[in-house]
Amino acid sequence: EPLVQTAPQVPVTADNTGVYTAVPAGGTQPEETDRTVPRYPMIARRAGIQGPVVVRGIVRKDGTIDNVEVIKDLPYGLGEAAREAVSQWHFRPATYRGDPIDVYYTVTVNFRLQ
Repeated sequence: EPLVQTAPQVPVTADNTGVYTAVPAGGTQPEETDRTVPRYPMIARRAGIQGPVVVRGIVRKDGTIDNVEVIKDLPYGLGEAAREAVSQWHFRPATYRGDPIDVYYTVTVNFRLQ
């Protein structure tokens, strides 16, 4: 089962689409409430490929995540497997001044062979 880690963000302001690049000081981080475990593609397993895949998306005010993209990929479909899984996650949204906000969220999925 892949190990999943989240990266801390540096506080800054919203971009021109209203999405924060990070939670502003005093706000609360999004919290994962439901995770889908990424599948480990058989071809990657057979090839002995393991390691980290980094994906980034936008956690929305409603707790969904979208615009998930692979930032650091691995061969044999591992990046796509991580992207597909994280796209299905649900969150308690980030807040700022008590209101939910849209914020970028970075996740590292570590694929390890057992």
